[in-house]
Amino acid sequence: MNRHKIFPRTWELKSVRLAFTLIELLIVVSIILVLVGISLKVMSLANRKTGAAQTIRTLEQVKNALAAYYSVYGVYPPVDGVYYEYEATSASSLPAIPPDMGYKTGLCYYIFYGPKHNEDAACNAWQHYLNNPSLKSPGGAVHSNKIGFAVVIWTNSSSTIKDAWGADIGYQCLSLDPTSSFQRYRLWSSGSGKTIEVTSDE
Repeated sequence: MNRHKIFPRTWELKSVRLAFTLIELLIVVSIILVLVGISLKVMSLANRKTGAAQTIRTLEQVKNALAAYYSVYGVYPPVDGVYYEYEATSASSLPAIPPDMGYKTGLCYYIFYGPKHNEDAACNAWQHYLNNPSLKSPGGAVHSNKIGFAVVIWTNSSSTIKDAWGADIGYQCLSLDPTSSFQRYRLWSSGSGKTIEVTSDE
């Protein structure tokens, strides 16, 4: 009887074992990929919940500021939207530009500066609700106006309030009729793809 047939050489054993190891490696890689996919979904869900909690906190802070604003003025800010854009460059240095220079008046104008602008005493009634740096997102808005063959370019300053996903929150006064008392509003975020909404207390 051939002894080598009963007891395979060492190199033959290694080669058989190598084949099984490759299969096992593929199985392990597949399991790892499945676990990574599950982990990513769990992390995404956790981030979404964290973002939602942060956004609700932001909306509640703005709601508290609006309640204090209402206690001072007896109305809610009569605007749609939060974005506020204002002059950053002297109009006298820029000839032939639009009279409003591209201004936009949103909720930020009212709660950060007051309806008559720079009303610091009144704004103090609700500013402590807005001390969170993430609430006020300053920025710049570039505009241009063509004058003959020349183009005049200027940059306005801007303020807005963003949710946890970097999108502007929404604000809508539900009584824009100037004869009404502006008693209700909507405040919401849609940055996550789902709407998170806060309404004025009835």
